[in-house]
Amino acid sequence: MLAVEAALEGDEARFVALPDGSLLVESGPDGVAPLAEAVEASLDPPYRAEAVRRGANAWAVAARRIRTLELAGQDGDELELTIGPEGRRLVVDGVPRLGSLPALEQLVAGEGHVRARRLDGTTWEIEAARL
Repeated sequence: MLAVEAALEGDEARFVALPDGSLLVESGPDGVAPLAEAVEASLDPPYRAEAVRRGANAWAVAARRIRTLELAGQDGDELELTIGPEGRRLVVDGVPRLGSLPALEQLVAGEGHVRARRLDGTTWEIEAARL
């Protein structure tokens, strides 16, 4: 958790820093660059951050590293791929689909579960766990 001085509107902010350093504001004011600069003194992008106002210009910011992957040509905003003893199961935006995504399969190298959430265009936030 970091303490940051920044003159921003609102009382909280959530944002993601992409691998190229660009910022995606999910909620709160658009001008979160001062908060991101403080985070990047100790954590390189990509990361997800949350900030809350603690005073007139005082903010508390917490961030955690995330994993991203470029996936072109995918529809939907959320993908889930599960590979287990029963086979593969692909779900796009909550709807089961036939097929698979080799780029996601490679992340678990066998049995596992991958969840991907579109951040921007072809950039996806990835959570992967082997079973």
